[in-house]
Amino acid sequence: MATEITTVINKLKAVRASIPQIVLDLVRENEQFVINLQQGQLGEGFDSKGQQIKPSYAQSTIARKKKKGQPFNRVTLKDKGDYYKSFDIIYNESGGTFVLKATNFVRQYLVKRYGEDIEGLTPESIELVSKEIQDRLLEVIQKKIDS
Repeated sequence: MATEITTVINKLKAVRASIPQIVLDLVRENEQFVINLQQGQLGEGFDSKGQQIKPSYAQSTIARKKKKGQPFNRVTLKDKGDYYKSFDIIYNESGGTFVLKATNFVRQYLVKRYGEDIEGLTPESIELVSKEIQDRLLEVIQKKIDS
């Protein structure tokens, strides 16, 4: 009996230690969903802290956006869409974390003007990712415990 309990405890410890890697693997399975959340936040004018992106557009940008039929009442950081399309997820395997980062050359100018917080998920978006992967996470954990 003691051996069975020890085996279960050891399995649970192993599963607990592997959770960060499991989560990263599940994010990989759902990369487009995560990137879509990032793009959606920007489209709504929000940074990773859930704050409106500031400073507001210059009057010349507002005029140009009106002419193109694009939103001008909030900063979306979208003109042609190249910045949005360049988002990628960078994984830190050893730390069990990931970051969203655009690779387009314009990124450096946007970050300089609007700050690093323009990239990354809001707490609400992180919650949506959690909900998206939770069933699969439980399934993977159960499989590890049962093996």
